[in-house]
Amino acid sequence: MGTGNEAAIQALRLGSGVTKPLGPGVTVSYLGHGYLAMVQADGTVDVAPFDPQRAELRGPARPFLQGVEILPFSNGAAFATSPAGTLIYAEFEPPLGTPVWVDRTGKAEPIEAGWHGAYDNPALSPDGSSIALTLTSGTGRDIWIKRLGGALSRLTLDGSGNVRPNWSHDGRSVLYTTGRGGLRSQLADGSGPVTPIPTSRAGFEGAWSADGKWLVYRVGGGGGSDTRDIWARAMGRDTADIPLAISPADERSPALSPDGRWLAYVSGESGRDEVYLRPFPEVSRGKWQVSIAGAFEPAWAHSGRELFFRSADRQMIAATLSLGDQVAIGPRRVLFDAQPFAEEQIHTDYAVSPDDRRFLMIRLDPRPERRHVVLTNFFTEIRAAAGPE
Repeated sequence: MGTGNEAAIQALRLGSGVTKPLGPGVTVSYLGHGYLAMVQADGTVDVAPFDPQRAELRGPARPFLQGVEILPFSNGAAFATSPAGTLIYAEFEPPLGTPVWVDRTGKAEPIEAGWHGAYDNPALSPDGSSIALTLTSGTGRDIWIKRLGGALSRLTLDGSGNVRPNWSHDGRSVLYTTGRGGLRSQLADGSGPVTPIPTSRAGFEGAWSADGKWLVYRVGGGGGSDTRDIWARAMGRDTADIPLAISPADERSPALSPDGRWLAYVSGESGRDEVYLRPFPEVSRGKWQVSIAGAFEPAWAHSGRELFFRSADRQMIAATLSLGDQVAIGPRRVLFDAQPFAEEQIHTDYAVSPDDRRFLMIRLDPRPERRHVVLTNFFTEIRAAAGPE
């Protein structure tokens, strides 16, 4: 269950409620003839011999086809089969775009001439000299580092769904989510080992405080009992992780203020996604709703006096804040139309420049028409891919 990197497939025995883990995947289909198809977060379809009576696999899952489009906000994939042996799926084409600087009026300029590709999740180093971002390619999804005016280099090397980079406070390391589960950290120059970040539950979105003493992270994959929640961990201390935003609704996109005293995040507790503000780490001292008509993807100005977010109608908004013993939320000003630029919704998909005058974003190309593929009489190929039962 869940979405993207969080997703896993289980078999449920009706009546008893007993579940059995079958493996990772965003959706599953019983093909008949004793076979199961499990679609992975990277668009690969694995097939395995399956015993429906025992509700367990009878052999290892093996790749059958690749390039299926994933539907991250509906817990599934554009993939369907029929008992007659027909399979249809939509081919995945990663959105292409250009990394750009966008000023407060919406004027966009390419960061570097000719820099273009299947990029998302841009993150700017604290000094503004380097960019970390995700690149989707034929080998999977990995984090790359671009020094402004310099070379582009690959940081992660395994293609295992490495996404959502976030810089450490000193600019030396990059935190990211991996499809293998949980958060990892790696030196930005690629030296040294990959370091797993211990958390009480697997984190799928994380950010450091400005002093490096705290990690805030999001758990859960949304839907049902596996709602997204936000936790914090005091780094270097043997203490229990602290729940920050927990409710039956989804909480996501945690963002700590530059002084580390305030947490901004998105919650659907009102029945609509809105941006909220709480003191950190003593979140019980208060809560304020910053947005008023639906919003997502909050990010702080480095001054700490503004909070940016995207409105439900895809406008970039700047909310003026006065934070102290008394909290005042001032005017919420529309800066520009953010529709031409990439968004993830469950994670802030842009960065703010150190001077707060512009935004690092991905300007999207027009999407090509979706291609559908139909396979008939595919059971012979399924048996060949899955191997002997």
